[in-house]
Amino acid sequence: MTITISLPPAVEAALKSQATKEGKPLADYLESLVEQGSRRRDRIDLLAEKSFDEILAPFRRNVEESGLSDEALDALFTEARKEAPCARKERA
Repeated sequence: MTITISLPPAVEAALKSQATKEGKPLADYLESLVEQGSRRRDRIDLLAEKSFDEILAPFRRNVEESGLSDEALDALFTEARKEAPCARKERA
């Protein structure tokens, strides 16, 4: 399928820059973005069909099997919350 879209110049420049960084022609880079977005949307739709308990079941099972105490799990989450802003800044 061939699609034509209009983009603001700044967005076009950013996309061209990213394509160059990845060593891909612009068309290939854009195609990969669309494919990734489609797969992500499929995963979101799949999760939306499940209850929160169903989504968390594998995590709960892993925690139980690991033998982590409630205190250790709480410490793990506390540390992750502290590190999250730093990780977001590094990705930006």
